[in-house]
Amino acid sequence: MTIFNLGGGGGGSAAYYIRVRVSASAGTPDLSGIQVTATSSGRPTVTGTTDSTGECYLSVRQGATYTVALSKQYYTFSPASQQATTSEPVTDLTATCYVQPSITVNVGGVDISGRTVTLTPSSGSAVSQVTGSSGSVTFRGLAITTYTIAVDYPAGQGVSPVSDTQATAAGGSYTKSFTILSKPTLEVTVSSATGNTSGRTITATPTSGGNAVTAQTNTSGVATLTLMAGTQYTVACDAPSGYFSVTSQQTTLAAGADSDMGFTLQRKPIVNVTVTDASGGGNEVGRIVQMSGPSDTQTATTVTGGTCSFTANNTGAYSFTITNLPDGASVSAASQTLAADGTYSVSMEISFGWTHGVTFTASTFKTDDAGCLAYADDLVGQTPVSNTATSLAKFTQEGYWAFDPDTGMDAEGCFYATFTSAGVLHQLLNPYDLSKYIAVWNDSSKEWDYGQTGNSAITTENTMFCVPTYYRKGEAGKITHSSKAGSGTAYAHTIDGHVYQYKAIGVYLGYNSGGKLMSISGVTATRTQTRATFRTQAAANTVRSGHAMVWNYHDWRMMFEKFIIRAKRFNGQKLAQGGQSYGSPTTGLTNALGPYAGNTSGQSNAMKFLIENFWGCCYQFLDDVYCSGTTMYVGQNSSPTDNSSNKTAISLPYNTTGFPGEIETSDIAWGMGHATGGSSTTGLCDYQDLAFGTNYPLVYVGGGSGSVSNGRAGPSYVRCNDLSFSYSAGGARLAFAFDV
Repeated sequence: MTIFNLGGGGGGSAAYYIRVRVSASAGTPDLSGIQVTATSSGRPTVTGTTDSTGECYLSVRQGATYTVALSKQYYTFSPASQQATTSEPVTDLTATCYVQPSITVNVGGVDISGRTVTLTPSSGSAVSQVTGSSGSVTFRGLAITTYTIAVDYPAGQGVSPVSDTQATAAGGSYTKSFTILSKPTLEVTVSSATGNTSGRTITATPTSGGNAVTAQTNTSGVATLTLMAGTQYTVACDAPSGYFSVTSQQTTLAAGADSDMGFTLQRKPIVNVTVTDASGGGNEVGRIVQMSGPSDTQTATTVTGGTCSFTANNTGAYSFTITNLPDGASVSAASQTLAADGTYSVSMEISFGWTHGVTFTASTFKTDDAGCLAYADDLVGQTPVSNTATSLAKFTQEGYWAFDPDTGMDAEGCFYATFTSAGVLHQLLNPYDLSKYIAVWNDSSKEWDYGQTGNSAITTENTMFCVPTYYRKGEAGKITHSSKAGSGTAYAHTIDGHVYQYKAIGVYLGYNSGGKLMSISGVTATRTQTRATFRTQAAANTVRSGHAMVWNYHDWRMMFEKFIIRAKRFNGQKLAQGGQSYGSPTTGLTNALGPYAGNTSGQSNAMKFLIENFWGCCYQFLDDVYCSGTTMYVGQNSSPTDNSSNKTAISLPYNTTGFPGEIETSDIAWGMGHATGGSSTTGLCDYQDLAFGTNYPLVYVGGGSGSVSNGRAGPSYVRCNDLSFSYSAGGARLAFAFDV
């Protein structure tokens, strides 16, 4: 007990006291140290403090009225003050108290110093404190209410929780905890099937504006970026040269988050092209290769080794061509489907075309039908066809002129094929067995689909020997066939002024099938019809993008000259058929004997030099030919006529009957008889009966008659007659001119 004695003066007067007793109204407050102050007008102020029990005695004057007030920091008293009149020695006053609420806020995490902690009451003004190094602050003397507590954080960071609340009560002491969160981190991993992941620049750009963040990937292709929390970023990865650009990504990260993101680099396709000479001439340097694909066309020039390289800018189907091909050359089609990260090799072969020339020495022509000819141009050093068989058989030597059994083609691109009833290419035939096919025409891609094989349709579909466009030139001392446009004129392939891609000659003698002249196997060729009838039947065939006709002068000369060039001699009777043997053989007897078949000992029931029974079996009309006097008029028309209209005139001074010992050497007439002096074994070796007169305008070739002795009918055999002529040994051959 604390007693404050003010004293009453002399005379031993009794002491008077005010006894103050303070108790807890809530909680367990410390009752000691409460400041007690008693004031009375005109008298000294009396003060004291309570002891641990909450009591305090103040010595006061008798009969005075005092106002007694209680105080202690952060305490609330009830009543806060009261009056007492000291009429008794001890006047008792009582009061209750509680400690005002306090809230301690502990801030953890990162950057805890300098954080502003704000308490906002449900009504009234907010209070704030700033944390020190400990991260803790305590708010005392708070009101009894509900507070919202918030802690600020550095830019780009965060706090957890974002805010909190606390309802306070008398005597309450509360603790709240907050954590300052770091800026979020984004770990970006760059992967690639082809490397180049190190040193990539990763850039994160705020979508709403602001400073971008960049980082470089390490040797593992990983980069870490520290971002601002709550900000949306567009994240991009740069692509090295030769790679496709990488699609950017977006992300928004919360404070304290550690997130991952990945980018995959895809290298642009690489194409290595090698250009070679198809004839075995090695690699081609200086060729400009053009690569074309989806929205991407590039060119490159081949260097040593015939190679060049491309980096494609897209994926998908690409094609490759050569833009600086020399005249007459062609290149194999090349294509490749490209995918990202792929490396491809493309091979291209240039075919420089061909020029097949044979020189002619007139002075030795009469005595040596083979020695008067020599190979020139691309044929130098090549071997002609030859035959020693004494009965019908495949030629014993085909030399340079053999067909490729895998592709069905020969050195000039010629092939055997059947045609549908609509006049479209159908089956590519095995040249050594026409009863089999080795490919089927793909009309969409305009090429042969190999790998499909089977029995062919030669007994029901027109079966033709197909010759790609070539250019011929006849001159003194030489006959030339070439694939190069500048080397001559495409006589056989020109119809109605249009140069067609192909000329097809019936493999077999023509057969009338339901009013159509057809070239089919297994039938007896039609005879005893006029040329006009054969013409009508030939035209009844349908040929898509072309025309059907009885073969004409230029077709016959094409086949004759192919004999001269391939056999390197004039006397075909010594290779395949020794003169006429007109009978009625079934077509197709040579199907399995290859492109060249016959015998050297005399007549036989069949022969073949590219086409079956080219000579020796029967007469074959030529259409669009008209003879008058010593002039032969030859046409190139889809609708032939029996007059000289729209035809080229050929002057033929040799208009007698016999064996020519000299030949014409002008271009269009090359190889026709010029003067007498030959025999069945010398000179032209074939009979020529062009005793022109006004009544003999019609021309037929290749056969013979009983009045023509053995040995007179060969590849250049030719006669004329009147327009009404028909004969039991007279037939015709079908021809097509067409584009694919």
